[in-house]
Amino acid sequence: AFADLAVMPRETGQSSTGEKYAIVIVLRDSKYVFVDTFKRKTDAYEALKKFFIEVGVPLVMVTDGEGELAGE
Repeated sequence: AFADLAVMPRETGQSSTGEKYAIVIVLRDSKYVFVDTFKRKTDAYEALKKFFIEVGVPLVMVTDGEGELAGE
């Protein structure tokens, strides 16, 4: 599985705190993509746990090394 965080840009006229984040997880051997959105970057780990509950824990997960996906 490959996992990464994405920043979703604010819409015109939205407040400066209107940014949202998304976690995107792609399972390598299938066409399955998991996406979950959240307001704070620090919530990424909770989204990752949601993936583990709903889909399962992959044997290998490749990330870009961001601390949010490691629960830091």
